[in-house]
Amino acid sequence: LPVRWTTPIGYPVKQDYRKYRSRSIKTKIGDTVRQHKIREETDKIDSRKMVNGLAPNWVHSVDAALMFKTVLKAKHCGVKSFAVVHDSFATVAADAEALSLSIREAAAEIFSRDLLAEFKAEVEAFLPPGVVLPEIPEYGDLDPACVRDSLYFFN
Repeated sequence: LPVRWTTPIGYPVKQDYRKYRSRSIKTKIGDTVRQHKIREETDKIDSRKMVNGLAPNWVHSVDAALMFKTVLKAKHCGVKSFAVVHDSFATVAADAEALSLSIREAAAEIFSRDLLAEFKAEVEAFLPPGVVLPEIPEYGDLDPACVRDSLYFFN
């Protein structure tokens, strides 16, 4: 089945990798016959791509939510210049402190939620009856809110 989840900022995600089949098409232009291969999507799920892509896609979706929330918070603090790539942030020197505060606040808010439990509940809602996912691993005692006071969380 395709896998669906919602990011911490409410953006819906659907991972749906399909298998492809290859077809050859012959065309004739003037005296020249050319053969081209095209890929056509099938209605079958590519389970290998689904398994290999799920963890990184989920993590990237959380990174994107952090980026989005950080930029909104920083903009609210008056930051107007941003450079963002995946989970890297930059701004002009005069706004670095506001951006640093914004990313720490955004991370504390996002990672204080039980994201794995939310993800598991959403995925289970789409599973056929009788299919049970494994339990979530036991968490440590780190309080994600401590990033608010971290000197080196963002540098």
